[in-house]
Amino acid sequence: MVLKVFFPSCCATAESGLLIGRWIPEQNSAVVLAVVHFPFIPGQVKQYLSEVQRVTQVNTCVLGSWSNSKQEKEEVLDKFLEDLSTIFSHEPWIQLNKERDSRVWSCCIFQKYPSSPKEDEFILVYYDQRKVMLSQLHPTDNLTTSADHKGNDASKLGAVFDTVAKSKVLFMTDRYDDGPIKLTHWQSEGVEASIIVELMKQASVPVCMLLTFLLSLVSSVYKSRVLKLWPLSFIWSKLSTCEQLGHRLEHLQIISSNRKAQNQTQLMRKANIFVSLLIDMALGILLMSWLYRENRIGQLADTLIPVADHIAKELQDLLQWLMGVPAGLKMNRALDQVLGRFFLYHIHLWISYIHLMSPFIEMILWYVGLSACLGLTVALSILSDIIALLTFHIYCFYVYGARLYCLKIYGLSSLWRLFRGKKWNVLRQRVDSCSYDLDQLFIGTLLFTILLFLLPTTALYYLVFTLLRLLVVVVQGLIHLLVDLIDSLPLYSVILRLCRSYRLAAGVKFRVLEQKAGKPLRLLMQDRSDFVCTKCKLVSILEEKVQGLEKQVSTLRCVRETEDFLDRHQVMLLRAQWSEDSEQAAQQGQEDGEVIWQHVTSRRRKGSIHVPAAEIQVSNRFRVLSTGSNAESGLDDTSEGREQKETPLIGRHKMHCPRDGGSTTTAPKRRRWVVVVGDSLLRGTESSICRPNRENREVCCLPGARIHDVMERLPRLIKPSDRYPFLPIRVGTNDTAKNDLERITADYVALGRRIKEFEVQVVFSSVLPIEGKGLGRDRRIVEVNEWLHRWCRREGFGFLDHGMVFQEGGVLGRDGLHLTKRGKSIFAGRLANLVRRALN
Repeated sequence: MVLKVFFPSCCATAESGLLIGRWIPEQNSAVVLAVVHFPFIPGQVKQYLSEVQRVTQVNTCVLGSWSNSKQEKEEVLDKFLEDLSTIFSHEPWIQLNKERDSRVWSCCIFQKYPSSPKEDEFILVYYDQRKVMLSQLHPTDNLTTSADHKGNDASKLGAVFDTVAKSKVLFMTDRYDDGPIKLTHWQSEGVEASIIVELMKQASVPVCMLLTFLLSLVSSVYKSRVLKLWPLSFIWSKLSTCEQLGHRLEHLQIISSNRKAQNQTQLMRKANIFVSLLIDMALGILLMSWLYRENRIGQLADTLIPVADHIAKELQDLLQWLMGVPAGLKMNRALDQVLGRFFLYHIHLWISYIHLMSPFIEMILWYVGLSACLGLTVALSILSDIIALLTFHIYCFYVYGARLYCLKIYGLSSLWRLFRGKKWNVLRQRVDSCSYDLDQLFIGTLLFTILLFLLPTTALYYLVFTLLRLLVVVVQGLIHLLVDLIDSLPLYSVILRLCRSYRLAAGVKFRVLEQKAGKPLRLLMQDRSDFVCTKCKLVSILEEKVQGLEKQVSTLRCVRETEDFLDRHQVMLLRAQWSEDSEQAAQQGQEDGEVIWQHVTSRRRKGSIHVPAAEIQVSNRFRVLSTGSNAESGLDDTSEGREQKETPLIGRHKMHCPRDGGSTTTAPKRRRWVVVVGDSLLRGTESSICRPNRENREVCCLPGARIHDVMERLPRLIKPSDRYPFLPIRVGTNDTAKNDLERITADYVALGRRIKEFEVQVVFSSVLPIEGKGLGRDRRIVEVNEWLHRWCRREGFGFLDHGMVFQEGGVLGRDGLHLTKRGKSIFAGRLANLVRRALN
């Protein structure tokens, strides 16, 4: 029996006493939680453990004794520790001993009724209680679950982590407490930062109440009907500041909610929002302190007016350039002058508006700077809105140019349909034929000419103002990107990853500390922080499969090269042997003086082959009907002797005649037949598979079939008079929808056992991939294909692996399960090639 003992590393220096923990019989392991020191009263220890068990719902008990020999070894203490097993009746009783000034440990158990006469083996695993307590590797469900859940946890470390996590009450006892029981565990020195934590808890209660009250007022104003009126609702939807304030209000409601987080994901989300809010407000306060220092707001206000004038002057120069001959282009002067003066008048109005607001700009910036106390994101949103207001004239230019350009394009397209005798049917949303009279065509031609010649001028203005608008949008996009980065960056998770990586551990790993004969194997459990998401695991699995396919391809190439070499060598040997036989036959014919016939073709007139004369077999084909003796048949023994002396020619079949008085019946020749069996994915592949020869090919499509359906259908498909070189089976997609891997493999094994009864050769096709059905089903398909490949190789069955062929786009249909026309063509071609190779 192998006994595993999980021992906390903080108790390695503890004084001698009792081991308190939980015994897990499914894993045959003991989880030590604490050490009880001397002196103690056994009754008080039992009462304390019963209270802990009632609160934590963990079966806590005394597992054994712990001996730390800091002085010379005392026999009295060892005897006393052994006698404690009679008081605390636990089976088995574990006794751990640590020798003085040494790292050597000894472990032994005492059992009243030993299960096996063999010597027990021990594995001592050290673990850090603090890391195990704070990590989230333990299951969140209750320990009092069903037997199946317990059986599943028995093969994992989840029970160990759950035991430590639920024993929080046991760790709250302070070593300096006046209680009767002295314990040693990871918090025996006192609860970490207990004073600071308690003060923060006490201070957070009124703060949270005040914050909740203020948020309720703000949320009531936010949800009031006043803001849903048309002007306010329109402004609220267009301003970035209002949108950011709405996000921050939702974040504050999540943080101040008294509802406890249900799982680790919600807890991490709350923590990330809280840290993001704190950093945002800290950065905003720093920005506000920078703005109000050394009168920087006044400097910004004084700089704003000259910058606006400079931008307006540059726009006026640009419009003057467009009103002339821009880049040497010939523009329509009348339209060019009208558009230029129109936009110049807008710029003049905008400059007048800026100068009118100049006395109030400093005061506006002063109040805007106060909004930075709400956070840097709010200040950046206000900056984005200010940029939008300052560039409102550019937005108007863009809208005017875009509207003129779209109207001209729409008019040109309508007039172009008029030239072709077409019109747009508004009711049916299509282009219909229409007959126009001469006046309509004449007016249409004039309008088309006018719009076509005016189009370059409008297109140039539209292009210039679109580029200006794009420049403003890029600046605002960078500001919004910074705001979204501050809002959504998981800062708390990043800090945990850098400072306390065990809080985000993906698993554990073990390091061997000591492995000696006669001593327990000592391991150290460490956290493993190399987290890998499910998609990355699937990608790694696909990479491994690709590497395996590359190895198989290289092996097949080597086999093909070897076969080509052997074929060439065999052809050379046959040619040499044939030439020798021809020369011997020619020499023999010349010696006998017989005439030798030569077969000469038009392509090969040199090196003709001499065919030796051969005897012709003569036999009585009606001898089968004879029922009498040799005398009645009219044949003597000499004919039979002559038959025995005759030797048949190479490449001919010898006719075996029965003896006198006997008859023979030849066995019927079994047909060569191939049946492709599978589910609905075979629909549409019949023509490609059966077109070459329909006499020996058949496709059996069973829509919705599973593995057991194919097994039930086999007796009706396989006939005793047929010979099956190949029986391709394509099934398994429907089984992966509801069944697990064990059920699917059991069905495949039963199908293989059934097929072996018919003595046919089978080729199993791999399960095709699907889309949009979840990562669980994709992972199950990959696992089934890997198992099916190994099982077919072990059982001697064929395996058709489609690999990455059906992972490309345009192969699977909209439902993600069936194939498109292109996918069916590829799938049918692969099956047809398989059948052709089987029959040839």
